Amino acid sequence: MPTLAFDTCLGAVSVALSWIDDRGQLCLEGRFELCRAGHAERLLPMIDSVLRDTGHAARAIDRIAVTLGPGTFTGVRTGIAAARAMALASGASVVGTTSLAVIAQQFMREGEIEEYTGCCTAVAVDARKGQMFLQLFGDDGTPLGSPELASIADASERLRGRRWRIAGSAAEGLAAAARAQGIEVVGVVPVVEPDARDLVALAPNLAPLSRIAPLYLRAPDAIVQAGKGLPRAAS
Repeated sequence: MPTLAFDTCLGAVSVALSWIDDRGQLCLEGRFELCRAGHAERLLPMIDSVLRDTGHAARAIDRIAVTLGPGTFTGVRTGIAAARAMALASGASVVGTTSLAVIAQQFMREGEIEEYTGCCTAVAVDARKGQMFLQLFGDDGTPLGSPELASIADASERLRGRRWRIAGSAAEGLAAAARAQGIEVVGVVPVVEPDARDLVALAPNLAPLSRIAPLYLRAPDAIVQAGKGLPRAAS
């Protein structure tokens, strides 16, 4: 069952494909590029590159995995639009999870050292305006709740009562605030972008989506002025 995964939510674009070869071995091919802008322009060529280099046709993909957010408004929309279009064209099922869950998976995979035994994981990504995207995970990687938009003070309060390792672009600030309150933080990775290779690893345990919808924790900064929007076609 070939699974194609991609992420465009934050400051990178990544694509990964996993499949079982003729010998029954799990194979993985991926691409990752830091990308602050131009996600839409990079995503489809990267998908095409992975499919071409592995000898897979788009119609042969059985499952598509996509990050649903949170992230930049344009980045989230890019991934969702691509997942919808490819599912419509190929008939593949679509699964999804948060960009923060993918970061947590990467941190757990790369941070399996004795110091972290029994630690929960907090993923904190800078959302600007004095806020962060925050999601918490148990020591086994299970989400402890949904992602939220939080101030640093509110986020540090969420960490009481457990030992933590913290990942993400807002990790250092959150770690400092937590330690000031006596909360134990044993590891910090300040800048981590989601990687589709970690998303494709999560995909087998994700349920198919009946509706492929973006996860926005904050409304976009740009809004249409009253009376200035274009009429929408009736659905």
